Amino acid sequence: MGITRFEGGNREYQSCFGIVSLVLFALLYCSSALISPFWGDNDTWSNLLPIIHYRHSILLQHSLPFHTDLWYGGRNQWANPLWSFLYLPSTIIWLIFPLNWGARIVFLGHLIFSLLTARVLAGLFLKSEIEKISAAIILTSPILPALVAGHFEKVMSWGWVLLALVFLLNRELRSAQRGIGAGICLGIVPLTDANYYAFYAAILIIPLAVSYRDWKLFYSCCIGSLIGLLHLINVWQMIGQTRVNAKAYIEYFP
Repeated sequence: MGITRFEGGNREYQSCFGIVSLVLFALLYCSSALISPFWGDNDTWSNLLPIIHYRHSILLQHSLPFHTDLWYGGRNQWANPLWSFLYLPSTIIWLIFPLNWGARIVFLGHLIFSLLTARVLAGLFLKSEIEKISAAIILTSPILPALVAGHFEKVMSWGWVLLALVFLLNRELRSAQRGIGAGICLGIVPLTDANYYAFYAAILIIPLAVSYRDWKLFYSCCIGSLIGLLHLINVWQMIGQTRVNAKAYIEYFP
């Protein structure tokens, strides 16, 4: 009985140590950006434009962000492929906080979310807390350059890819729970405007779901991912257009 309590308390201590270590890692990695006047430069400002536009619509014009006169002389906001208004975790932050603090909270918050989710994912296969911490940093490494470059969509989406894997690979959950959880996470990825990540995540998640030969898991995953269809509002006008031919679909909206 005493040994069991000791082992339980030791696991709790190790868990707290792992969580605190990853949060400190996030703060250390972002320390220079956190103390600077604004988070960063590079692509930060261009990626902020859709956010600035819908903030302007709601906070200053007091109207829903369907149209803006700030984008190419006036365009439907949803026609912008980087429009992430439907991703509520960031939208609420952008509307509540000033732009500079909103950037800090969105970037740092999603980095911590990714690290802690990666730790849970690593915990499905690893026992040692040091191994979990190391694996969490490695699994989160794809978005570390995005923090510097100001690629909001990559930062906001990666944790959801990892969480989808947590659901899908956790055999302690029922098939429907695993499928719905993984599907919803997969569907959230395009809502962050991470169009490439949505494609790559689907290539990863869907064949993995099929590999279990559990059709309840597969179909529930497909149903959960339907939330991602909301993103078609943003990108349907781009289908068949190349990036160098952006003028064609921009001019489509007078």
